[in-house]
Amino acid sequence: MISHSEKYNTYSPITEWDICVGCDSSRVKELCRNCGHGVCNEKQCCQIFPHVNGTNYAICKSCTRTIEKKLVAIVNHDELRLLKKKIHSRIKRTIEKIESSE
Repeated sequence: MISHSEKYNTYSPITEWDICVGCDSSRVKELCRNCGHGVCNEKQCCQIFPHVNGTNYAICKSCTRTIEKKLVAIVNHDELRLLKKKIHSRIKRTIEKIESSE
């Protein structure tokens, strides 16, 4: 029976001798869904995300860094102004409550 990890490996199935590309010491548990390299499930070697049917979606640290470089943060300034107004009004109400209770 083919394991979940082996199903996505385009190179060769995982064997008991395969070593993680991240730490070079642990046995391979998952395959990177981006490059196909084997990784153990440790945080320093890969990012693991929940996937369909209780499976994992693993991405090795090398691919994670490459993907992170391509990400761009988008800031909606209108929502940011609204948030600042809400914070300011809450602070003002808190101050008024404190002053009225004195």
